[in-house]
Amino acid sequence: MILITGAKGFVGSSLLSFLTKKGYDVAGIDEEITDIEKLRPYFKNAEFVVHLAAKLHDGQTEKRPYDFFQVNVVGTMNVVKLCIEYGCKLINTSSITTKTDYGISKVLSEEMVRSYAKYQGLLAVTIRPCVIYDEKGGARYPYISKHYPLGKLVEDIENIIIRHDFKKYKVYKIGGLGQKLYSEKIVLLKKKIKLKLHL
Repeated sequence: MILITGAKGFVGSSLLSFLTKKGYDVAGIDEEITDIEKLRPYFKNAEFVVHLAAKLHDGQTEKRPYDFFQVNVVGTMNVVKLCIEYGCKLINTSSITTKTDYGISKVLSEEMVRSYAKYQGLLAVTIRPCVIYDEKGGARYPYISKHYPLGKLVEDIENIIIRHDFKKYKVYKIGGLGQKLYSEKIVLLKKKIKLKLHL
């Protein structure tokens, strides 16, 4: 069974529909992921967990940055712990955003998943998609690159489920122009560091 957290969200709802139509045994949850006992029953029969639940930007959270860390870090730790306990293979979703409170919380979550995979036997991969859009209309971020449609993302997640053996932790950097811009930002940062070292 494939379990999707954040199943009512922008990506989660599309992934749930896509996998269901293709005949997969899929379950979706939209519970508060900070309560591990409420999550536990859903994990018992799961082979794969696609972790999409997260606290996103909104006007209220901007005033309470702690909410990002409570949901995105503590919540992800609960998902990780249950995946280890029940032997589930985890597909964790990270972000190309790195500067905001949200972005930092996702970076911390990604590093936590990597550490649990390295030291405690978690079977996991992380996907780091760029900002996406819905090619069927109702684009969430219409002003950002249209190089990575929502339909492509759900297909990529299915391909990971089918093809990745989960023997080794890996980060999938996916998403056209958005990922290109992310990579270029890292290259520029490295160049600035080298320049400072030579001054």
